[in-house]
Amino acid sequence: LNGDRSLADGDYLVNLMATDAAGNESELPVAFTLDTTAPTIDLAEPLNNSAIAADNQLVGTVDEDMVMLTYRFNNGVEVDVSLQNRNFSQALDTAGLPIGANSLTLTAIDKAGNVSEETITVIVAEDDRDLVPPVISAALATDSGIDNSDRITNKAQITGNVSDDREIAAVMASLDE
Repeated sequence: LNGDRSLADGDYLVNLMATDAAGNESELPVAFTLDTTAPTIDLAEPLNNSAIAADNQLVGTVDEDMVMLTYRFNNGVEVDVSLQNRNFSQALDTAGLPIGANSLTLTAIDKAGNVSEETITVIVAEDDRDLVPPVISAALATDSGIDNSDRITNKAQITGNVSDDREIAAVMASLDE
């Protein structure tokens, strides 16, 4: 079926029939749903041209069941967005965004493969970036030398703490021999 006739979105049944030269007939019903309408994304947060920080959420709704909903900053990697009854509320991963204007693009794909994109601008302010390094405190677990502060030990063990006003991404140690 490929004609000039325009069909409205909806459910259809096409009956295909064929007859050969001997008069034998075959019939095959083909049912399908036509959906040519792109999904609608209603983004509640963040708003266009608003400032964002590390704790911002992506909040909104879509108007139909989705196969996929993602977001990305500045043509970066797409991040999957979880949907619950066509609603979404998810933390934005703002790590590594440059200070200033950044594009935030949401992409929705419905069950028929229709694609919708919405792009807004969000602002990262200098004071919203993590510019303070973590604080490390460490010492020998046992300083067994003659003086408690000579850093001579018979037990190679270090204890310590790492703190930061934001999340610690990694803690590593290396030993120079």
